[in-house]
Parts: sequence; structure tokens; C-alpha cells
Amino acid sequence: ARALIEMRILRVAVVAMAAAMAAAAPGGGAMLMQMRRDESRRGQEHAAKRYIAAFTSSGWSMRGRTAGMQRCAARPVGVALEMKVNVWDRVKIHYTGRRQDGTEFDSSRTRMKPFEFTVGLQEVIPGIERVVQEMEVGERRKEVFQPEEAFGQRSESLLLKVASGTIPPDANLPVGSQIQLPNGKSARVASVEEDGSFTIDINHELAGQTVSYEIELLERTEPKKVSSSGFSLERIPLEDQFAEASSKGYSDITKRVVFSHGTEMAFTGKTVDGTSYNSKEEGTYVCAVGGLPLFSSDHKYDSGTGWPSFYQPVDPDHIIERIDTSAGMTRVEVMCARTGAHLGHVFPDGPEPTGKRYCINAAALKFIPKGEQIK
Repeated sequence: ARALIEMRILRVAVVAMAAAMAAAAPGGGAMLMQMRRDESRRGQEHAAKRYIAAFTSSGWSMRGRTAGMQRCAARPVGVALEMKVNVWDRVKIHYTGRRQDGTEFDSSRTRMKPFEFTVGLQEVIPGIERVVQEMEVGERRKEVFQPEEAFGQRSESLLLKVASGTIPPDANLPVGSQIQLPNGKSARVASVEEDGSFTIDINHELAGQTVSYEIELLERTEPKKVSSSGFSLERIPLEDQFAEASSKGYSDITKRVVFSHGTEMAFTGKTVDGTSYNSKEEGTYVCAVGGLPLFSSDHKYDSGTGWPSFYQPVDPDHIIERIDTSAGMTRVEVMCARTGAHLGHVFPDGPEPTGKRYCINAAALKFIPKGEQIK
């Protein structure tokens, strides 16, 4: 009965969450993570600047909405021992978070596992991002964060009213009980009315609160400038990416996918050169902007999903993987390591030898037939 109640609530909540969720959510056991990602369609430039700003300015301030992430696939080249942290560095920290009353709500030390993230990809709360960029390896700090730098303010839009009749009339759903949400997080039952309707609260439990963190910077790793296969990983300025997309006359769907994290319709996709999503021609798929080789026809297979599917990239250095908790679910987003372009998502249901399925938008790719030079 409890499972039935939760499933019915989820059907109501998932639609509202996809449009309204801006609250923080713990991810991978780390409550310092928050999901406040901007999924609005306010124009390609606005969205891209929020999501890919790390590619254009090493001093960009992390004040926008953030997305939880457990791991990023930007590969390191070596550990820096004494220099301060820069945007795009991979860092490893220990932290302990406490409420205003001093009670601990999360700690990497308790889990005995340092927390890792990449600076500049908006993977942690703004306060953590800011402080780490001011630290050197081996340094410890204790910082107090107001809601704006922590888990945000509470939002009335995240109090979702569920109509009567959604759950069986004899079901017991007390105020304060927790409801499991599609992204693996939970919401609290805020109120229950006599007519059987009730309200669930999707705000992060620490929203609106001042919190403190003890942070120790354990390791800083600089990103590679050249991939293992010999390709440059130097970041292409966002303005240059827009100029390339415009000069080449890329379609609206390509621009929406690449710059605004959009998704093409299944079974309809074509690369920017017109190659069908289900093409079996031999060759290499490069990023539509920047031209970095991403996937090979040697690793392509028919997943039946309606999108180009691969079981591995041509070089792990060429992609970035990050946790994406938009749309009411938890997925792993795939991005181009040179441009930050959104490519698609990777799932753990692919064939051997990797067991992965890189589900990629054809509109984000350009196909280079076998034998042609990759520029």
C-alpha cells in the first residue's frame, strides 16, 4: 500500500518537479550538493552562459543554479601541490557540514571517502566553490554560508498540492512522513486536508538556513591540455562557438541541443552534415562545434532507442560526465571536453565490454567518413 501511495504521488510530482524544482537535493550521500539547475528556455545564449561559462572565463563567479555530480570525466595530468585552485581543476576535499545549532548533517570523513569535483562545472553549492578557489593544498578552513551560498531560500512554488483521490481513502499519510521522488531524493508531507488532498514539500531540508562547513583541500589536479590520443583540449571561447554555429548555418535543434541542453526527438536525428541517426557507415563522429573526435562507428550499435548509441568514446579524455538531476530523475550527462557542448547521457545498460550506453543526440555531432582527415 505504501508503494502504491508513493507511485501515485510520483506521477503528480514528476511533472511539477520538471518545471518547478529549484531546491537543493543531496546526491551520492553528499548533502553539500544541490540541484538548482535552470531548465528554462530563456534563449540559447542565456542558457549556455550559465552552463558553460567555465570555458570562457577562468574567473567566473559561481552564482548561478547548480547541479549535483559525483564524478566528472575530465582527465587529470598531474597533481599541483602548492598552487591555488583554478577553474577547471579537479579537486579532492574532506568536509563536515553543520547546522546553526552545531549538529552535523553531513561529513565526508564519516564516510571515510574524500569528495571530488571539478571547479567551474557548478557541481557544488556556491559557497564551497568560492572558498575552494581561495585555498591551497593542505589548507583547512571553517566558513559560514548564508542561504544564498548554501541551499538557497525556501520557495513556495516547491510546495505541491496533490488532489484528493490520488491515494486510497484509507491510506495513512501523516504529516512529516517522507515520500520518495523519482530522482532518488525525498519530499516531506507538509499538510493533509480533510478532503483527502495533501501538500508535499520538495524544498531541500536546509533551504533558508545558514550552515557552516569545515573544509580541507587534499589535492588539486590540473586538467590535460592534450588528450591521450594527441588532440588539443584547449577550451574554445563560447563566443567562438556561437560564431561557428551561425556561420555554418546550424539548425535550431542543433543549437538547442548543444547550447541549451535540449534533446532531439527519437528516430528523427541527423548530424549537422545530414547523416541519419541510424547510419551504419564507417567513420568518426566529432563534436558539431569545435570538431573534437567523440565516437567511432566501431563502437556504435543499435540500442532501439531512436538515438545514436555507442558503448565507449574514442578517447575518455574527450568527454565530460556529470550527474544530471533535471527532469525529475538522476542521469549522467555527457559533454564535449573541448567546448562543453551538451551531447546526451550515458546509461549502465549497454553491451560488453563496457556495459555502457552513450545515448547521444545526432544533432550535436558531425560525421567524418572513414578515410577523410579529421581537422
